[in-house]
Formats: sequence, C-alpha cells, structure tokens
Amino acid sequence: MTSLSLAAMLAVFSAVPARAVERSYEYTSPPQVETRTAYPSSYAPPAIHYIPAQNNYTPPPSYSQPYVPQGNYPAQNNYGPKPVAPYVPHWDSGPSLPPVMIEFQDTFSDAVKTYLGEHAGSDGAASVKDEATGGQLRIRRPQLIPGSLVQLSRTEFRGRVKVQVVSGAQTAELEVHVIKDWDWEVSKISVAALDGVARGGYGAVRQAPAATASAPRPKAPAQLTSEVLFSEPSGNNRLDGGETGMLTVTVSNKGKGPAYAVRLLAHLPAAVPGLTVPAEVLVGELKPGQSAKREVTIEASEDVAAARAKLQVDVKEANGFDGDSMLIEFETRAFEKPRLEVAAITIGGTGIVKAGETAALTVTIRNAGAGPASAAVAHLVLSSPDLFLSGEPTASLGTLAPGQSAKVEFEFFVNKRYKAKALPVAVSVTEATGRHGMAASSLGLALGQGAPMRVMAIRGRAEAAAPAAEAEEENVDEPPKTKTPIDPEAYAVLIGIEKYRDVPGVDYAARDAQTWHAYLTRSMGFDSRNVILLQNERATLTDLATYLGPWLKDRVTAKSRVFIFYAGHGSPDPKSGEGYLIPHDGNPNYLETKAFPLRRLYANLASLPSKDVTVALDSCFSGVGGRSVLAKGTRPLVHMDKAGMAPGGDVVVLAASGGDQISSFYPPGQHGLLTYFLLKGLQGAADGDTDGRVTTSELFSYVRPAVEREANHQHVEQTPTITPALDRLGDKGRRVWLDRR
Repeated sequence: MTSLSLAAMLAVFSAVPARAVERSYEYTSPPQVETRTAYPSSYAPPAIHYIPAQNNYTPPPSYSQPYVPQGNYPAQNNYGPKPVAPYVPHWDSGPSLPPVMIEFQDTFSDAVKTYLGEHAGSDGAASVKDEATGGQLRIRRPQLIPGSLVQLSRTEFRGRVKVQVVSGAQTAELEVHVIKDWDWEVSKISVAALDGVARGGYGAVRQAPAATASAPRPKAPAQLTSEVLFSEPSGNNRLDGGETGMLTVTVSNKGKGPAYAVRLLAHLPAAVPGLTVPAEVLVGELKPGQSAKREVTIEASEDVAAARAKLQVDVKEANGFDGDSMLIEFETRAFEKPRLEVAAITIGGTGIVKAGETAALTVTIRNAGAGPASAAVAHLVLSSPDLFLSGEPTASLGTLAPGQSAKVEFEFFVNKRYKAKALPVAVSVTEATGRHGMAASSLGLALGQGAPMRVMAIRGRAEAAAPAAEAEEENVDEPPKTKTPIDPEAYAVLIGIEKYRDVPGVDYAARDAQTWHAYLTRSMGFDSRNVILLQNERATLTDLATYLGPWLKDRVTAKSRVFIFYAGHGSPDPKSGEGYLIPHDGNPNYLETKAFPLRRLYANLASLPSKDVTVALDSCFSGVGGRSVLAKGTRPLVHMDKAGMAPGGDVVVLAASGGDQISSFYPPGQHGLLTYFLLKGLQGAADGDTDGRVTTSELFSYVRPAVEREANHQHVEQTPTITPALDRLGDKGRRVWLDRR
C-alpha cells in the first residue's frame, strides 16, 4: 500500500468542506448562556398535562468565533493541528449535527417516549393540553423531527416531536423540554403546531385559533346541522371503567355561505369522577353543502363512578353561525377488576420437598375478582442461590373469568447446601393490562423431615375453621353505631396506595384507608377536618413528607391523640435492613430518594407533644411478596431486625407481620388481612370483657390469633406484632379505640 506524505495528507484534509470535517472530530461545546429557571432537587416532571408557561426561554447567542480544540491530540494521529471550524449552536438537519448531538437525539427521543408511555391510557394514547385553545389532545406514536434538537443550557435541551392525534386533527407537533441530570426527564410539553398551523410554542398566550380571528365575513349565511353516533368497545352501550368511548359527530353546512373555523366544544354539565373529554375538537372550514366527521373521545378511568353521565357538545363558528347544542346521555360503570390468588398447592410424588431432589410443584391460581384476567401468565420466583429451575420459569393461564381457576406446573431443584427449613419459593402472575396481576406470593414451602408438610394440604371450604367461615359472611365496612362525641384534638393521617406509578399495585389498599376514614369520623370521635386521606396519586413522597411531618407538628398539642394508618408496599434496605414506606411515585431501587423511611416516621411522631399516638401498618418489609416490594436484582431478607425499629415516646405500633414474613390479603372481605380483623375487632369481636369498650390490649389479643389462623388457611405465615410488647404496654394497653356504651 502506497503511503502519502504528511504534507499531502494535510492538503487533502484541508480541502474537505468545514461542516463535513466538523463531524469527524471530537466536539467540545463552548460556554453556554443558561437562561432557564433552576429547578429544585425535588422537582418532578408534570403528570400528564402541559404545565402553564412560566419561563420564556431565550436561545443562547450565535457563536461566530472559531472552535479551538483543547488539550493534546492522541500520538497515533500525526496530522498536525486540526482544521478550525465555526461553532454553530442551532442545526438545520440531522447530518450536520455535531457527534455529541447526534448521540443525544436518541436519548432525547427515549425520554419523550418513556414519559408519554408512563401516562398513556389503555388505548396507548396520552393527554396533552393545547395552551392556545385550552383543549386536550390525545396523542401517540411520538417521533423526533430530525434536526430540531437544540441545547438551551448545560443541562436543558429542546426538540420538536411529531405525534399522531387520536381524534380531531390528524397530526401535531410538540415542543418538548428535557432536563439532563442523572437521567433525562421531560420538564415541559406544549403544542407547537396542529395540522401544520403554528400554535406559538412555549409561552403562547391563550387565545382563539388564528382561523377564528382572521375569518372573512361571508356574503351569505352558513347553516350548520349535526348528527351524533355513540360507540364503545364492549358493545353494551355503556362506558365501563377503563374503556374509551367515542362520539362520531358529523357536521354539515346546509347554508348558502361558507362556515369558518368550525369547532366542537365538549363539556360535562355535571362532573363524573374518572370521566374526561377533550375541551375542543377542530373541524375547520365547511363550504356550502360540505360535511365533515370528527371524533370526540370519552375516556373512563378505572376509578370512574357509576352514574348517568351527560355530555354537552356545542358547535361553534367564527362568524356566529353556530349549530344547535347536543346533549348526550349514557351510563358509566365502575371498573370490575380481576383479583388473582393462590388457591391450592401440591407437590408431586411423596408430597415432600427434599434437598438434592427435583420437586414437581402444581399451583392452582384462582380469579376471585369481579372482572376477567386476560392473557394471564404465572411466574415461579426462587430467591436463593441454592434453588434452581428444572424447567420453564413461566406458564400460561390463558383468560380467567371471575371464579375460574387454572393449574400450572413448575419444577425446581434444591441442592444439599441449602440448610434453612423455609423455602423462598413464590409465584407471581401478570395479565394483559399490566395493572391487576398478583405480586410475588410466598407459597410457604419448607424442606420435609420425612412427613408431608401441613402447609401443602389442599383445603376445601368444608375444612375451613368455623371462625374463618363466619368472617367471610360479616361485612366490616359499615362502622358500628356509637355515641362518641367529636374530639377536636384528635388527628389522623390515612394512607392507602393501591395503584403505583412504577411498581405493581396492592389490592384493597385504597379501600382499607377509605374504610378507616369512615370508622374514625363516624364511630371514633374524629372530626373529618382533622383527618387526612391520601390515596393512590394523592400519596406521593411529597404528600407523605408533608402530612407526616409539618402538618401534624403544627396542630398536635398535649391533649391530642394521633392515629396513623398505612396500607401499601413496604421495602427493605438490602444493606441496613431498615424498612421504608413506598409512596405512589416511589421506587425500591432508589430508597434514599424515592421512599419514606420508617425511622423518619417514628422520629416525627415521637417528637409530638401528644397524649397518645397509634400507628397501624398493613404492610411488610421482607421483600418476599404480598404487601412488600424489592429492588431489582436483590434477594428477600430472611432477618429484618431493623425493619420495624422501636419507636420512642408514647407511640404504639401495630404491624401486619414479622420482619421476615409477608402481609397477606383477605379476598372475602376485600381488605388487607390485618385491616379486616382490626375492623372486625372494633365491631365487637375484640371486646373480651363485654364492657362495650375495645382497648389496645383487647384488640391485639384478638387480632393476632385471628390473622395467624386465616394466614394458615392461605398456606402462609403471618403473625402481627405490637410495639411495645403486649406485656409491656402498661397504660398504653388501656387506650380505648372505640366505646359502644
């Protein structure tokens, strides 16, 4: 191969156009002018909707000075100094982007797709607010527009994304701001253009569409008529929770003049919780004799209330040739979700799991809920390095209708190094929606000692103990009648998180907290104004920090009694063994910044000048399933000595289970196991001396064996705990929870 002289190589190199040369070199950004308002460390991206503009961004000035490379170049490239090329902060097309920006394009796109995906509904579409009109757009399929990515500052980027609009207009362009910290997070979204019509981007003043302001005055009037067709996916002519319905509106101009900037304005005269509609759908210009169809989406969340909904649709035109208003009535029904549970467990052969042998495991999964579970898949979870899969880790269950069961088979091997008795074997179930599966549920297996294990027996209804059968029939949701007067010095914070942003949900948790609210305010003398109820999206880390800290501190006096209830995921710190409460926006992978530590809760409560404080935790901190969750890649903790952490002061803590156990559910009562029997005890079952009052000692003395007994029927171990211990409660044990006299 013929080699070129150094001079010849430099001559060839210098002949390359500047922009092409720029791409081949390492890019170092010159100092930027940072114009955005700094966000606090606690800043979180907006939920779904566009955040009102508060910052007007000024792009950094254009740089005309030459780009000067920094440092020494690698010795292996003896090309001499690199050619000087001008730094251009804004780029017109993809190929001309510096290498660092080309790389950022993919990361920026991923951040946008992740954000919209996290806030997407069952139809895969997310909602974005059009600031120019105030309407909502349902969008999907975001695609970065090549060359639109601009670096505003050291940590902030802006780009344009083309999206598909679900109804009304066909396409839209979004202007998206992303902050680059440890991760890339969307900070702002605005609608920059709709069907090619610019909307002004960020900082746009709310106004009518440009077509409305500039509409010409026609020589003849328009006459608008409308026809409406209602449709929904199930075909039952009703909008069920989780469904997206559709109004297909056909607008016709039967007049002799054109209609300009025709719009459909939709609103609910009487709000229905969980039901949303777009504020505006654009139709555009209609010439005489012309018609156009537009779709108005009606989205019912899973929390939609059962109601007779009314939706009003107004047809507006720029010159006042409005059509008649339409009122559409339809029924909504609350979402009927599945509830998956382990119904039975068997071991093949002798029915004993032995070290050094393969165990054939058959698990029966039952849908005890009111709705079907589609495309259900069971997963075997082995949480020990001495346990090995002998077959496939997953098995299909198909679609489970309410009340239907299905059996799945797994095989696993226990080597002879495993010395513990309890086996960390669990089963989880996922289903089509990804929201109503079953978290990893411990099967309660243990190594055999020459005889079949009792926990593996399959129990039918007839074998259940009488107290459990009685409990199934009792409704604990209705608070008992008392004559307890309102105590203005009683305060409570109730937290129930059934739906999480980033981790699987917790069955019945929100229902647990809601029922406690009814008991406190209707039977236990708490003023509703002094009771904070935090459920699902309302129970963020910020909410927990606020109401378990300053809110209580500012109100509690020496005469106050305080009650704290938590139902949701707990998580252990794999290093320290300390327990954490997982808020709605929490993540077990980042406990220090995304979770609320128990030690902080107890410290806050111990510092209160209160008469007494009681905490009920229907959660667990073992990481082995149930109402606990574990960081990816870590194993459940067998010993959790620090999880509960003894509280100080006059605080009494009722916990659902021991540190190495799970907290289970009670499907017949639709509550957590601890919550159900606490409520049943307050109904009178815990009144051991029949004096009409239920004290702390009486309540725990009833709850502990009742929970243990029912947990045994579910083939798990769960033993509630109380801190201080029952024999050390003293006067705390005589605190009256409920007085029925």
